Amino acid sequence: MTRQNQIPSSNGNQMINALIPFWDMCNHCNGQLSTDFDLVENCGKCYAMVNFQKGEQIFIFYGPRSNSELLIHNGFVYMENLFDTLTIKLGISKSDPLYALKSEVLARLSMLPSKSFQLNAGSKPVSRELLSFLRVICMNQENLQERFTGENAADLLSQMGNEEVIVSQENEMKVWQFIATRVQLLLKTYTTSLETDEHLDNNELSERAKLSLQMVMCEKRILNSTLDYAKSKKLSLSTAE
Repeated sequence: MTRQNQIPSSNGNQMINALIPFWDMCNHCNGQLSTDFDLVENCGKCYAMVNFQKGEQIFIFYGPRSNSELLIHNGFVYMENLFDTLTIKLGISKSDPLYALKSEVLARLSMLPSKSFQLNAGSKPVSRELLSFLRVICMNQENLQERFTGENAADLLSQMGNEEVIVSQENEMKVWQFIATRVQLLLKTYTTSLETDEHLDNNELSERAKLSLQMVMCEKRILNSTLDYAKSKKLSLSTAE
């Protein structure tokens, strides 16, 4: 239902769905939202993101959607998607002797002991929220108590997602080893590598198979990028010791 767009109702009391099929004739590319509703002229407007030349294809930005969202709702995968994400689920083992204390600290960060996170495409695959979670689950008892009952607990918690303010050298090394191990395990669930996928002959595949391949390749790119990022963090910590 990609032609459905939210616009104000005639009395302005609520937002309603409108069909604007013309916008669906424009393909997607990275950029910024350039579609809007003009209340004065009572119409939808689409502004050019760049100075398109005569005869050049006009693109619009569909919004910051992951490739899984684009595939489900729009029927395509955008290989250069700057807003692509991959969802992973992480949690504290219930056999962890510090499970209760870690859960309490996470609660102060408004997080549950088991949660889904997004790995991001690009140079910063790990979000502040994910980094906070990883640091907590890798903490020892002393670190946890500082952030639960210590005098500076609130200040320490506020810095949990800041890459520049580490809990400790040991904790930080555990964090990046944890995410590196998890990513390596996820990569092993695929039957082929990214390099193999890139050399497949797409002409022999059906359209659905091509989309599936593109989706899997984007997932592997994010995982490989995250693994490289974790390795670089571990190397920086090792050289700093």
